[in-house]
Amino acid sequence: MKYDIIGVGDTVIDYLYTVEKYPEEDKSAHILSVKEEGGGVVGTSVFAAAHLGSKTAVITHVGYDEVGDHIIDGLKKEGIDVSGIRFIEQKHSPVSYILVNIQNGSRTIMPYRDVFPPIAFDFVHRDMIRNAKILHTDTVNFENSLNAARIMKEAGGIVSVDACSVHEDPKAYEELWKLTDILITNEAFPERTAGLGDLLEDLKYFASFGPKTVITTLGDKGCVLFENNALRSFPAYKVNVRDTTGAGDVFHGAFLHRYAKGETAEDCIRFASAASALKCTRSGGRSGIPSEKDVFTFMKEYTVK
Repeated sequence: MKYDIIGVGDTVIDYLYTVEKYPEEDKSAHILSVKEEGGGVVGTSVFAAAHLGSKTAVITHVGYDEVGDHIIDGLKKEGIDVSGIRFIEQKHSPVSYILVNIQNGSRTIMPYRDVFPPIAFDFVHRDMIRNAKILHTDTVNFENSLNAARIMKEAGGIVSVDACSVHEDPKAYEELWKLTDILITNEAFPERTAGLGDLLEDLKYFASFGPKTVITTLGDKGCVLFENNALRSFPAYKVNVRDTTGAGDVFHGAFLHRYAKGETAEDCIRFASAASALKCTRSGGRSGIPSEKDVFTFMKEYTVK
């Protein structure tokens, strides 16, 4: 295969403002530092996988503007294939404005997303997807994710979905879940979509459509895995948190990086949890991503409590 992982979905520029405290409405707070770097659900996941050593590519849309150039340049510097990115006229490239609270490392995200046309998935796009072990997509643009998943399943590859944004009609996701092998959700997604009142039942509901591996990340409480009709809990590594921006995306990228090498979901979770924890000790969604060597060193020196 040409790629270990190909990403189709949200790829943006983040403007991170570290503040002395989170301001109350109609109040102010001083900005302590400003940073600009690439971000986005899929963009950062693929970037993390590439930084850890995977061969990767991205398919997305950007506008004909300076932000779009920055998005592409940031990916290229990490060795990510950007030949699947298309420029769209009269559209503004996606950005996110992020407030990072220096007191506890929490981040508050204010995204701006212009309305782009659906990805056409031309011959180049289809060939790229067919030449990847794993497709990683998101729930930000449902139509793009569904069409990419169809192409990948026809090719016999693995489909991974980051379930983050909620569609107006949660039932619409059922078609995507039928094409999904690995489903990783954030903490809020199960209740907002399946809504069965119990996390285990929510994960069983997702798995009933086809995903073999269903994971929900729970922040500093770790994550849970539903696989082979059994639920397992994994605690988080305890670290001094500086900035949680991109922590979930790094988890996804690190998980898939090891999964592409044939490791079990349990081992992938342990590695991804360590990578995400290390990232949280550093500022920035992408600039805080550790190397694979750093992750393994961290796992040897620290124990999960």
